[in-house]
Amino acid sequence: MYKNNKEMVYFSIHIIFFILAGMIIFGFLSEIINKFYPLEPYPPFVMNFGNFIFLIIKAPIAEEVIFRKWTFDFLKKKTKYYNVIQALIFALWHRYFMQKIYTFILGVFLGNVKDKKGNIWLCIYLHMLFNITGIYLKDFYLGFIDSIIKMLNMENSLLFMTIVFIIMFILHTAGFIWSLKKIGKGFYKLF
Repeated sequence: MYKNNKEMVYFSIHIIFFILAGMIIFGFLSEIINKFYPLEPYPPFVMNFGNFIFLIIKAPIAEEVIFRKWTFDFLKKKTKYYNVIQALIFALWHRYFMQKIYTFILGVFLGNVKDKKGNIWLCIYLHMLFNITGIYLKDFYLGFIDSIIKMLNMENSLLFMTIVFIIMFILHTAGFIWSLKKIGKGFYKLF
């Protein structure tokens, strides 16, 4: 099924770097956009056992079966744009505007994983990893950046915050590019 275990490690690293770089981009853009055009507020999120089971187990399995199995396989028989269409439907399935952007990219990636590997279980694993990383790393990671800003007493300096975010973005983009080279650019093709 896999050439070797390295491929699974590269997929996992790639997803983690994708999430970290995405958190920086979308977190920073959300802050800037919110100053000029208020976005819909996220409701307070409480991680309890039920939410954990839903977000980490049920949602990835259900979404991968619906979008990367049924929708993907149906559209593949009907059009050459099957991957971009299933990714778009997957993105529209999500509630918030910023979520729609990164879930579209994730949908394209997972669609290509399904296309190249023919394995829905790999897509489910990567989706679960994406959700785990996004839920648990987000608060820790953004809190870490926030504590650096507070420690240096630069809370009100938009320039300093921008520099911190740019540095972090460059570091994670470099990791993303490295992992992308390991897994191949074909995992982001639209058609």
